Amino acid sequence: EFTSIHAYDTPSTDPADDNTKTVDNEAVICPEVPHHINNRNAAYGYNFQFLGNTRAHPSRPFMNYPVEYEFLLAHKTVMSADNLGTAAGKPEAQRTEYRIDGASDLLAVGNHAWSLDPPRLAADSDYCDNKNRSPEHRSAPDRRHRNLSNFSFIDGHAKSLDPATLGYVQNADGSYVANGGGAHNEFFSGTGRDDAPPSIN
Repeated sequence: EFTSIHAYDTPSTDPADDNTKTVDNEAVICPEVPHHINNRNAAYGYNFQFLGNTRAHPSRPFMNYPVEYEFLLAHKTVMSADNLGTAAGKPEAQRTEYRIDGASDLLAVGNHAWSLDPPRLAADSDYCDNKNRSPEHRSAPDRRHRNLSNFSFIDGHAKSLDPATLGYVQNADGSYVANGGGAHNEFFSGTGRDDAPPSIN
């Protein structure tokens, strides 16, 4: 049985609101960062590349949609997590403050954080911010719970984990790598394998 929750008390009918609207439902607000409420610069990021990416693709309607969930390893597939947004690809010392106004600031914590990139990206991967597809602009989990991140899984369970446990690799300066160093997508692909994200080409 599935339960539907809504982020807003009053849904928007104007696409112009997409990057500026703030959420109302406490279920999608992280108590550790209660000011991270912008729709675009959200507190939690969704495993969009593997679980449903509706951005346009040059040779098919969408990047990766629809996804047949009954074939996913639900207990082993991340659905969402605390997310740094594009700040994740930057050294921690270079990151700037969260922008509640929805502005596109690639250094800001939480920038474009509704979309969570998997640990390992490829040369032809999509990125959380489709206008800035490069390793230094990748997104990755925010260690905001005693140096751990909260992850929810397709089967409904959630855990506080070190992102490295799920395949992420960080440099000494705090930046997350996009590939190499042992980064793998075993807990994101839905197959239990280290699959590459769907290609943008």
